[in-house]
Amino acid sequence: MSPLDDLGGDELYRLLSSREPAELRGYLVVPTDRLTIAGSSVPLVAADMTSATSTGLAVPPGAMPTPDDYLGTYVDLSVYAPELAEMYRKNINAVVEAALRRHSRSELITRLALLNRLIARKDEAQAIADGYVDSLEPQCASRLRSALRDPTMRYVILGRQQLLATMRHLFIALSVSNPMSDDAVPPDVQAILLAHAVGTTLAASEDDSETLGNVPTYIVMEIVRLGLLYQHDDMYSAIDRHDRLWLEYGARVERVRLRAAPQQLVMEATGLDLEDILALGFALVATAMAWRPDRPPYLAESFGAVDDAVRERFFRLVADTEEGFNRRFRERLAPFDYLPFQQTPVLRGGNGLLVLDIDFLWDRITTGLYWLVHDHEKSAHGERARDQWTHAYAEMIEKSVVDQLITLAPPLLGTEERAFYSEDDIGRAFNGKRCDAAIDVGHAIVLYEIVSGQLSTATRIEGSVAAFHSDTERLVLKKCRQLDAVARDILKDERPLTSARRVDLRVIPVVVVGGGYPVHSFTVEYIRDQLRRERCLIHASIEDVCVIDLRELEMLEGLAEQGHDVGVLLREWKHSSLATVFLRNFLIQRFGPHGVPRPRRMATRVRSRLERVADRLGVANRQPPSTSVS
Repeated sequence: MSPLDDLGGDELYRLLSSREPAELRGYLVVPTDRLTIAGSSVPLVAADMTSATSTGLAVPPGAMPTPDDYLGTYVDLSVYAPELAEMYRKNINAVVEAALRRHSRSELITRLALLNRLIARKDEAQAIADGYVDSLEPQCASRLRSALRDPTMRYVILGRQQLLATMRHLFIALSVSNPMSDDAVPPDVQAILLAHAVGTTLAASEDDSETLGNVPTYIVMEIVRLGLLYQHDDMYSAIDRHDRLWLEYGARVERVRLRAAPQQLVMEATGLDLEDILALGFALVATAMAWRPDRPPYLAESFGAVDDAVRERFFRLVADTEEGFNRRFRERLAPFDYLPFQQTPVLRGGNGLLVLDIDFLWDRITTGLYWLVHDHEKSAHGERARDQWTHAYAEMIEKSVVDQLITLAPPLLGTEERAFYSEDDIGRAFNGKRCDAAIDVGHAIVLYEIVSGQLSTATRIEGSVAAFHSDTERLVLKKCRQLDAVARDILKDERPLTSARRVDLRVIPVVVVGGGYPVHSFTVEYIRDQLRRERCLIHASIEDVCVIDLRELEMLEGLAEQGHDVGVLLREWKHSSLATVFLRNFLIQRFGPHGVPRPRRMATRVRSRLERVADRLGVANRQPPSTSVS
């Protein structure tokens, strides 16, 4: 029953290293001849690979007035059965209960969880679409075929939001004691039909009373939340980042005095050490990614050569039962409220363990550890301890980013030093005005501000415009003011910092947001509007502010190792047609889907981590493959 026997060290390494396999990509399609929005935006699944452009964001029908080059639409009943769509939308609970009379709750949830994996894989996603169309009556089938071929709408057969929302409805639906067997409606077809019915309830409510950058706010917030829902990281890079933060930079916190080392705080919050969390979590993630339709979907609870008590504590951390999900979801029906899935992305039942969402599970065992410590410190030791942890984690992020930035700086001619200036260097040069770092690339000085935060729950789940304004102020605009003060002094006279004087010097301001920020034409234009009002970073020699995340910084680091000028890349991005999308999309277009290398430093650390995971799980550990990226 357990597929762990097939996941030796080399298989685990293959899944998380070298060229990313299709099964790892979550909701990302990397095409051969067109660009997709990657990372923090919603990728298009089952994409037409012949188009010169791509859809990056899958939204509900009606969520956008007109789709643009990066927007697509997932199918719901309104696309091919409009006569049923409105009726089903108004009676969605009855539709769910009718489905439960045909198939058990457990069976439907299992099918939806597996569809959540399969739509990430191009061939399987296409097979799902073809099979579902063939199951429909002729008129509906004809409508759906036409929609899927429509190049303007870029329909996809299913979206992650639909699948999560449908599982949520099933968990809170009334129980049906004896579901009838109905061979006329196979469970896979029933699951897709149900997801399409639930999809009719997810479109944003149109409200034109407010605008954001001349766009109705309901559209902006829909795009922002969809992007956050589907944000996706490179797992290989995330392993390295996670280990560096907790094992290296956690020991270097100086600004606050923590009660204990970060590793010990995790132990107190969870009853588990980092090794156990990562080993057991990786096992679940890897088996879900490697799952094939000819294998059982559930993993036996006895997996991994660890103590039963340790395994039980881990299950409490990542899993819940049908009854538990029912209780926790009863008051959570907002279109973007999937917090119980984020907290416990694994279903625990009589058949074993079922991963409901791979990305949520990955987040839970990596970046989610911050929140576990955060909440434990607050509940067990009070607000002061919580505040200390928040500041300590911010320092961990900042120090790790600064060390990466040093590697981006070109060497000074004839010395072993680099053209890197620290916050203290900048403060001494300009009478206390500071930013976190500066790099002299010859033709420009790149200024960096680092912030560890992320968008608030009020923005991510509730779609609060006021919260979005506040988040953007905290994560971007506040940092831009610091960059502006330093940039103006540099352009006035750079000599106190660089001892040079250049008449054509340019300044490139960069904000590194540790928790990510949704870079989209709407949000970029909003930031520009705010900066114009304040006359901030408005100067002929100052480039547009670059907002990037930790993964994009790692991409720049890998390219710098190959001899690329980071300043040139940032300027090219901001002067390109892709200036209002994520930097990673520009880099993918510029260098190809496999042309952006990971930093070389990652290989040793990730190899060591995966070897320890394999040892802890008691699985075979053979020589891993090369980590080269073409």
